[in-house]
Amino acid sequence: MNCAALIGMPVLQALVTVRYEGTGSYLDVYVFNNITGANPVQLFKVQGLNKGDARISKYNTILTAEVDLESGVNSNQPGTGVVQDLFREFKWSAGAGTFVQVSFPGIFPDLTRYQAEADQEQVNQGHQPWKRDADMTANVLAVYMLKWSTNAQTTIVSGGGSHDLNAVVTVKSTSPGWGTITVTLSRLEDNSNGGIWEATAVQAGNVATITAPVNRDLLTSPVTVAGTAPAPGGSIGRVVILDHLYNTIGHAEVKGTTGAGNGNTTFSASVTYRSTFHGGSEEGVVALYIEDHSDGSIATAVMEKELLGA
Repeated sequence: MNCAALIGMPVLQALVTVRYEGTGSYLDVYVFNNITGANPVQLFKVQGLNKGDARISKYNTILTAEVDLESGVNSNQPGTGVVQDLFREFKWSAGAGTFVQVSFPGIFPDLTRYQAEADQEQVNQGHQPWKRDADMTANVLAVYMLKWSTNAQTTIVSGGGSHDLNAVVTVKSTSPGWGTITVTLSRLEDNSNGGIWEATAVQAGNVATITAPVNRDLLTSPVTVAGTAPAPGGSIGRVVILDHLYNTIGHAEVKGTTGAGNGNTTFSASVTYRSTFHGGSEEGVVALYIEDHSDGSIATAVMEKELLGA
């Protein structure tokens, strides 16, 4: 049992976990109020977390971990081979009178607060020190998510110093053309004393934007993705929905429709996605990839953090 002030009042609540006797695999999670009284009050529960874990975050939210049996890493694996890969965060809502699922602002290197806090512990022990460097984090994002070369050039536009809380970094592709992204980053939990950097948005400058959905919205399938991009009346690229493992679970080709000024065009695409997780929502990313028509590579991109409902 762990205790913390979880509901925004100067009283403690208790996080209680119960692991199923005899299996060692499934976990039930409960939060109780009035824990010093004769009759504690249950505020929240989530049950049946496969190989589950739960903890209280540094932001006094509830973090859970479990196995998504249908995910890309666990599908068709034997029971002994499945791993924790689905992480969720719950925050107290006075209006709802319970804890509701929320999204972590980060896109990369972590999609969830559970993973980010675990990463911070690893970095504190001397592992992956690049996560304390804003321009290196932006570079690794471009390499991992856009398949750009490790030689992509990074330039710090603002912040990024050893005691800064925020940073803006541009990354320029080594491919011919105008392949540049602008990455916005912030320190995990505003820790300027060695906190790791988390990318919270990826923009394509004034080349392209996503106007809908809004950042960190709760989506349902199908979702309408709209914005502006170059190539009026022609092919722009594609919109993709990325799940909690950065796997594509939905996509649509997008074409320009009407002029939007500055040589751009508007677009709107309905994207159907299929989540592998059916026990709630998962954290993911909506991305617009502007393609280099000469070789099909990604010339630039816009990325937003979203909460993906079923």
